[in-house]
Amino acid sequence: MRLSLIIVSDRVFIDKSLDRILHTVEEAVSGRVSEINHHIVPNEKRLIQIKVLEESLCSDVVIVCGGTGLGPRDLSVEAVEPLLEKRLEGFGEFFRRLSSKEVGVRAVLSRALAGAIGSSLVFVVPGKPSAVEQALKEIILPLAEHALETLRGVSHWGRSEILEKDRVSADDACLFIKKILSTRDPAICVFVGKVKEVSKGKRVLWFKAGISRDSLKTIAEKISLKHGVKIDAVLSSGTLVPGDVIIVAAVAAENREKAFTALREFIEKYKREAKHEEAFV
Repeated sequence: MRLSLIIVSDRVFIDKSLDRILHTVEEAVSGRVSEINHHIVPNEKRLIQIKVLEESLCSDVVIVCGGTGLGPRDLSVEAVEPLLEKRLEGFGEFFRRLSSKEVGVRAVLSRALAGAIGSSLVFVVPGKPSAVEQALKEIILPLAEHALETLRGVSHWGRSEILEKDRVSADDACLFIKKILSTRDPAICVFVGKVKEVSKGKRVLWFKAGISRDSLKTIAEKISLKHGVKIDAVLSSGTLVPGDVIIVAAVAAENREKAFTALREFIEKYKREAKHEEAFV
């Protein structure tokens, strides 16, 4: 995990030797992050915004320290809040509750906030070293990995997600593919299987997929683990007619070779395991 630390302070910007936060952060995150990008900016709204946007492009987590109070030069919240695409309302609430144990009612004076810019998490915390340490150890570090996975489209339900409905429509298939495309994986392969017009030389009257969601999930998870990919699918479980969608399957991987291989293996395994029913004219 890459972390950017932005210290907002006029006095520290003028005299860098007054910085007490960097050492605190280095100790708090020891062994938990791969790199720390450290910056000091004055209490100027535009400069804060520029630095936050720059760092959100290259870091997983951006922490802005200072400028959360009520003073005339406390502008970090005003600078960062308009940039957030999604807000984590609970962060400020939980942080103030923790802080109240140390500073009592004065905790309500902190305007700490958090949210997401692109695929990065951004936190704005007070500039007191002990407050930064508390935020890191008790909220940010325990939360970051899961929050980043969620932000980047990783399913909450495990390595593979198998959805099922009576009949998957074209709109359902498009929505499913749109969801898959929102992930950060560079290689995504999609397969759409439809009921044939003719099978075994005969015209098909109706078709029904013969596999349960649990069985399909087991297949997907085994192949996902084998190839280091993520397989999701949506399956029609009802009685279908020619042209209807039977299954939409997608594999997200780090490269196309893994995606192609895993998708082919998944579909072939699905076809072997399923006990399809069909009737002919």
